[in-house]
Amino acid sequence: MTMITDDGMDYIRYVTKFGKVYTDLGEYGRRAAIYLENKAKIAEANARNDRGYKLGINKFSDWSKEEYRALLKYKRQSFHYSTSV
Repeated sequence: MTMITDDGMDYIRYVTKFGKVYTDLGEYGRRAAIYLENKAKIAEANARNDRGYKLGINKFSDWSKEEYRALLKYKRQSFHYSTSV
């Protein structure tokens, strides 16, 4: 008999709430790992009291940073400042 951890149950609730569908158990496991990593980062950020906002779980919480940046078409900008007047 396999016991489901609290984290496992939390992820099942997330999958259900946002209607997530994965192609196989491998993807499910990868997404669960990303979700738990992002959830920990959210908790860490929210523990800081120097911000006027709180982060939360949303439909992108099982996405990697790279996937989210690709969605936003994020490109690092390089800025060149001239020191001449």
